[in-house]
Amino acid sequence: MNLLVGDKKLALDIGCATGYGLRILRNLGYDAYGLDVSTGLLQERVSQSIILANVEDKLPFSKKFSLITCLEVLEHLPNPKVCIKRIHDSLSDEGVAIITTDNPFFVRHYFGCNGIRHCNIHPISFWKKIISRFKWNSMYISHATDAYSLPIFWRLFPSVLFTSPLYGAWTLIIVKKR
Repeated sequence: MNLLVGDKKLALDIGCATGYGLRILRNLGYDAYGLDVSTGLLQERVSQSIILANVEDKLPFSKKFSLITCLEVLEHLPNPKVCIKRIHDSLSDEGVAIITTDNPFFVRHYFGCNGIRHCNIHPISFWKKIISRFKWNSMYISHATDAYSLPIFWRLFPSVLFTSPLYGAWTLIIVKKR
């Protein structure tokens, strides 16, 4: 599956905020939907296809999605395992999910869970264990960062995404259902 060519396939952006990611997905040709729990952000939404819902509840879709993005959401959820299950259950048979969450060894400030704060920041070993509970055809988990999270001399290459098993601002998870 070429993720850069949507061909009117269904995509879901979990934690879509005002819909920035939806615009990107639509520009790539996806029929994209968004989901967010924040009523404040949804007042600024760019599309009626953004739905107010909590990913830890039953999702308001009967559709199966070819692509699901869940970027910087898991660390805000009291029970991120439920989100992973919802992602798995909502993917089409050939579906791909791209998930990012904070790397606990990179985060400089750790706050208590109060809805917008980080309450679930775990090492890769935790996410591997959770992800492995579901049937996936392929799974990739690593740390990743962009040049802006690196020391100043690496900022000469601002468009580069670095992946490393030891270093990175985020944990990057890419899974394919079949």
